[in-house]
Amino acid sequence: MVEQQQTNTVAENIIVFDPKSINLNERHTKIMGTFIINGMDSIRIFCDDGYETCQKLIQTGRKSAQDSNRRISVCIEMRQSKKLSVGQIAKDDLMQLKIGEKLRITTDESVIGTKGIISVKNFHSFPEELLDECSMVFFDMGSICAQIKHVEKDFIECEVQNDGIIYENSQVSFAHRGNSDNKFEMNHSEEVLQSSDVKFCLENEVDYIIHSIYNGKNEILELQKMIDQEKQKIPDYKQDQNVKIIAKLENENAIIDIEGILEVADCIMIPRGVLGTVLPIEKISWIQKKIVKCCNQAAKPCILASQFLDSMVHNPFPQRAEVTDIYSAVMDGADCLLLNSETTIGKYPIEAIKTMNEVCMNAERHFSYRDFFIEMLTKAEKPMQTVEAVANSCVKSAFNLQSNVIICVTDIGRVSRMISKYKPYSQVIVLSTNKRLANQCCLSRSCNGLWVNDVNNVNLMILSVVGILKQQGHVKENDDIVFVSGVMDIQIKSQFQMKLIQV
Repeated sequence: MVEQQQTNTVAENIIVFDPKSINLNERHTKIMGTFIINGMDSIRIFCDDGYETCQKLIQTGRKSAQDSNRRISVCIEMRQSKKLSVGQIAKDDLMQLKIGEKLRITTDESVIGTKGIISVKNFHSFPEELLDECSMVFFDMGSICAQIKHVEKDFIECEVQNDGIIYENSQVSFAHRGNSDNKFEMNHSEEVLQSSDVKFCLENEVDYIIHSIYNGKNEILELQKMIDQEKQKIPDYKQDQNVKIIAKLENENAIIDIEGILEVADCIMIPRGVLGTVLPIEKISWIQKKIVKCCNQAAKPCILASQFLDSMVHNPFPQRAEVTDIYSAVMDGADCLLLNSETTIGKYPIEAIKTMNEVCMNAERHFSYRDFFIEMLTKAEKPMQTVEAVANSCVKSAFNLQSNVIICVTDIGRVSRMISKYKPYSQVIVLSTNKRLANQCCLSRSCNGLWVNDVNNVNLMILSVVGILKQQGHVKENDDIVFVSGVMDIQIKSQFQMKLIQV
């Protein structure tokens, strides 16, 4: 049996949901369904919101996907024990700030934020050198800044530099305005993983865990060790249904160790807003392009996050520079683009996802598929691994046949990731008996996962999938399809079969 799912061909889109700005009811289920119809492939949820709320969001997302006849991946972001963030705020979890206002920031987390004062979590005392090293404090990825005027052990006095709104749990960072190389950072060497977060993710069959990386690949290895330990505690846990790890690069140390992180992580997230407050702002574009290239060469999905359509938080139409930003990200080879404030607190969330989807589709119409393929092929290590040789042969055949579809059968996901690495013009239908893997494929560009209950009868499976694709209008009579499957054998380490099929 092959499930009948609608497929999507554009660069993947991830949506962030804030339970404080939504109602988890039938109306919101319909809104989430609208997101899915308009190109949403994944949702990001924060453990900070509490397990009960997270569980409701997971259920809402999956029900909406089922009702929309689509698959989505669910990504949960782990809590950070050392993250600096705004404490509790009295009115509606937000505070309006005006330029020139005085603002006191205290380390006393019991203080409820009101006009003129807020607390910051996880900063137990302000160091005396803060004023010397850092003259500015940034909120919410730099959308609001305040100049530090006076420093005491348990509070600092600031002057607000621009109008805006700060929200409870907004990220806080410090920097020196006059010298972009001078950034103050917390010591994250003692970052503590929450085993309860991992347990929740495993019990709710989450597809990806997002983990903030400050020091390098060892943080990924520690998380993987905890995942393996928690698996053993869950009765009847399906060992083949592996949750995957997204490494969120939070600072310069993580960027320096990108090659090591790519060895152990399944996906990379580039939080541009956060990086812009801890790194020289003029270097962010270069860093973004560099990491996207590294991810492409390693055949690992790359997520670009933050401020793609920031103006649409308050306006129904984007700025022209924002549209260009999205277009450039797709042309650089990014796999996923993430909307954040646009959907958590924005007034026009549906318009934002529609805009994102339309710009991505237009960019893909102008994408130089053959040039990208040749570039990846030229830079690939020689001799190639068998799986990569098969993958690029599939993509090359699809080019030569002008095939709109590549069908890939896998239960591990290596073949589909390698095919996605070469960014084929064709949409890649990934067939798997592993439901978790079928969801996880959503983060690989051009890939759409379909669940099948049996892959032994290959010819019957191909006929079923081709029938579904014909019904959906993706293929027609006399079209050519490229088919590839990986087969595990006791005597042979691995073998692959590739077929060229005419409908």
